[in-house]
Amino acid sequence: MKARTSARWAWIVATKVLLVLAWAGASDDAHGRDLFMAALVLQVDSPEVELPWPITDPVAPGEPPGGGINLVDPENIQDEVIYDPVSGQYIVRSSVGGSFDYRPPMSMTLDEYLNYDMERSMENYWLDRVEQDSKSAQTQLIPQIKVRGKAFDRIFGGNTIDIKPRGSAEVIFGVNVSKTENPRIPIDQRRITTFNFDQRIQLNLVGSIGDKLKINTNYNT
Repeated sequence: MKARTSARWAWIVATKVLLVLAWAGASDDAHGRDLFMAALVLQVDSPEVELPWPITDPVAPGEPPGGGINLVDPENIQDEVIYDPVSGQYIVRSSVGGSFDYRPPMSMTLDEYLNYDMERSMENYWLDRVEQDSKSAQTQLIPQIKVRGKAFDRIFGGNTIDIKPRGSAEVIFGVNVSKTENPRIPIDQRRITTFNFDQRIQLNLVGSIGDKLKINTNYNT
């Protein structure tokens, strides 16, 4: 058992000596040193797979995914900005649960961070506006209409047509069938079918075209 252990240690020491000698021999030759370092790199044990829909990380932490099948980051991924007074850099970190980084941090200068913060603020602002407009359009029966053109804006004081109908509508539909057993009446005329249709509508239409023209209409049956 001792002989086997001694042989193992001797083999490890000999391997290290050979590596040192090889490094020393290749130190004068940059190309040889590169080949030597490349030989020490571990080979990938699995082949690279080209996905039909590649998944890529955003350029900067916190940016929305760039389409495809990239999903929004989960809630446990937190983005934070830390100022380093020693280097004067702003460090942007993306961590899981605030405990460890799941991607390398990114450093920025003051100007780069100001531009980054401005772009993020503008992007979040327009995303919120689009979401609010989408919710507003879903709640309205007739969505707002935007009319482009300076002439329309000059005449009506705006370029938005907003119409909001309110009220109720009731429709009554029925069928009346009457049959008379009278031998004096032809068979095809003994049965009479009539349709009953009635409607009750109460409508209040409030609208505006720009800021200068207001519309208010009531309709009641």
